[in-house]
Amino acid sequence: MIGDKVSSLGGFLNYVRDVRQNLWRLADDKELWFRGESQDHENTSLRPELYRPRQPNALRPVDDLLDIESALYEEFQRCADQFRSETLDRKYWEWDSYFLLQHHGGATRLLD
Repeated sequence: MIGDKVSSLGGFLNYVRDVRQNLWRLADDKELWFRGESQDHENTSLRPELYRPRQPNALRPVDDLLDIESALYEEFQRCADQFRSETLDRKYWEWDSYFLLQHHGGATRLLD
């Protein structure tokens, strides 16, 4: 099936199952993630916002980007407690606040 043209949703699902099992040899309990993009972001090459240069040919070293992300995260942590609901478990707050940072427009390594 790999290499065949897909012309229906069922065919697509069969193709994905075939790739998972025969090409990638993934267990059934492992998830695949796909990020669709609008034409507004067609040149992002599935890069998280942190790795997208603001200007063409303005790439920065990864270490600099990670420092920027860390500073944004620390600043967000100082202010983010107001976004925390009582239903959120405190032991997950570091992850939850990281997702909130990305949700509120902070540049992170997460795909949006």
